[in-house]
Amino acid sequence: MQGMSTDMAGLLSALWFEDFPEVAERADAIADHAPLSPDERDRLQVELGPEMEGFQELDEAVHLAAVRVREAAEAERMDELLDGLSEMQRGCVSCHTRFREVLSTRTP
Repeated sequence: MQGMSTDMAGLLSALWFEDFPEVAERADAIADHAPLSPDERDRLQVELGPEMEGFQELDEAVHLAAVRVREAAEAERMDELLDGLSEMQRGCVSCHTRFREVLSTRTP
């Protein structure tokens, strides 16, 4: 998750400068973020139970949006890039809103 956060920050920074290759690279990293370890996947399944499907759907939505952002950046189509970015951010925030509290490994 922290890697995705770093890539999102880098993507947004690159966007300000219209550095399309960097936007594409960061979007690609988000789309292909590291998979969960088997232990982490098991933990999520236990914690989320039937909600695991919703988690996976949001993860896939973010993946697909990031692919669209990458493709738009490669073609330097700013309007499409911004639409994909909005969708990607909506997916991230939706997942955080829905699952962060139950999945947080930090102690209060």
